[in-house]
Amino acid sequence: MRIVFFTMLLGLSGINLSAHNSEKGDSCRFSHYVGIQGNQLLHQILAFNNSNQSISNPYLLNYALNNRNSGWGFHLGAGYQFQNSGDNDGITDRKTYINNLSARIGLDRLIQLNNRWQAGFSVDGLYQANINKTETKTVNFDTLITKIKTGTNNMGGGLRSYLRFGITKHILLGTEASVYFTTGKEKLSTEIIQSLPFGGGTIETKAETSQDVSNLNISVPVVVYLVVSF
Repeated sequence: MRIVFFTMLLGLSGINLSAHNSEKGDSCRFSHYVGIQGNQLLHQILAFNNSNQSISNPYLLNYALNNRNSGWGFHLGAGYQFQNSGDNDGITDRKTYINNLSARIGLDRLIQLNNRWQAGFSVDGLYQANINKTETKTVNFDTLITKIKTGTNNMGGGLRSYLRFGITKHILLGTEASVYFTTGKEKLSTEIIQSLPFGGGTIETKAETSQDVSNLNISVPVVVYLVVSF
């Protein structure tokens, strides 16, 4: 995986040097693209259908820089999910904590098909870090507390292609498809604390496991990005 990132860094250095040599003093030879996932917004505006199908795309915000002559450049994508929730029915008190980060960096090639349409492809490196914790406390004849924590750290890479349509000169709609492979470790820890009634004491049990995980994810073009170029 280090080889992938070093290769992309060398490629980006080469792009920068090539652009510097070809610009001949003109510093405005790059296009910037900032995109954000807009499926829910477009659903509200255009009322595509009544389906509440969720889009499992973690890269909500994206930035790309491309040379206007060669089309070569790079892009960054990131997404962050934080959730802290709970519920209590009088007997069971449950708390959930979610903290997920996804990031990618890619060596990118943009192709201007005509005045309205753009296409492109990239080679991406990926990083994912997820922490999920659940704590459940049940008070009945005795008191039972269960704590479950799952943590994963994955790295990987893959190929991505995209298509954009220019609504105006600076506003575009885009979608993408990708084939990504990630590998890493998943750690699971469980802690159970049982308080026995009538002063019977406390029983505490702990367990930890770790395993290697790998995932091949093929994403079809269902996500829609609202892109601003400048």
